[in-house]
Amino acid sequence: MSLHTEAFTIVAKAYGGVQELTDIPGRRVNIGNPGSGQRATMELLMRVMGWTAGDFRAVFELPTNRQATVFCEGHFDVMVHVVGHPSETVRDAVRGCKGRVVNVRGAKINRLVDELPYYTRVRIPAGTYYGNVHDIQTFGSYATLVTTKFVPADTVHKVVNGIVANLEKLKTMHPAAVSIGRAGLFKDGLTAPLHDGVERYLRELGRW
Repeated sequence: MSLHTEAFTIVAKAYGGVQELTDIPGRRVNIGNPGSGQRATMELLMRVMGWTAGDFRAVFELPTNRQATVFCEGHFDVMVHVVGHPSETVRDAVRGCKGRVVNVRGAKINRLVDELPYYTRVRIPAGTYYGNVHDIQTFGSYATLVTTKFVPADTVHKVVNGIVANLEKLKTMHPAAVSIGRAGLFKDGLTAPLHDGVERYLRELGRW
């Protein structure tokens, strides 16, 4: 089942002249460590935009847990992150290190989202971060709850039923959970088949 949205997020030095996605070329950019979600999404974005590593002044490959610190030390101008908001990493980079969250939008981004069903448009609401006076437009994917076919259908049925029955309570536990939509739990952004336990649950609701 799909849960909250995780936004592709770009944070840039507020004084560095990066106002939009298209301002990134020529800057020092952390594209993420190989194998990470942020790196995979950044590489896809670079292909869509027609960029290569050579279009940046310098390229870093730091993991998420290190990039905010190095960003704050001034070693690069732009960092990317795929995360549900609000994020402590983004908050540290923005409030403590004079960063700003940048819009990721335009015709090429719209085409990317339209062509790849596991991506969706994401809005980071105004006020989420210091200085974030307007909504930030970007794209992202859904955090997805995954199991294996070897887990008994009864177990999966109980988990799914428990989540759906307590969805409103779940939304109070973290702001990112507010984006979870009941209607899209079993159809938006799914990248694997539904488990037999989910199918049974949906049949009971008359939705299968």
